[in-house]
Amino acid sequence: MNAALAAGDLIGAQSFVTTFAAERYVPVWNVLLPNLPGVLASYSPVRGVFISGDVAEYAVNRTLGGENYLYLVYFTRGRDGVWRVDGM
Repeated sequence: MNAALAAGDLIGAQSFVTTFAAERYVPVWNVLLPNLPGVLASYSPVRGVFISGDVAEYAVNRTLGGENYLYLVYFTRGRDGVWRVDGM
């Protein structure tokens, strides 16, 4: 997803998120498009927190103004067996 976003490929990025998440995030990605490479470079690699059944929680860190922030990313496994971002 991040590689697609950095390349400006919003359609490609959508394939990594659920329909629910796409409805929420695609409009935001459109606004942020010129700044996405910098935004993506500003946070840590995604790290696993837990996986239970068809739900997983991961986290990224980002430092803003000298303060460290933790952001959670939620994945769900679809009926096709593919894990996709469902919330951030």
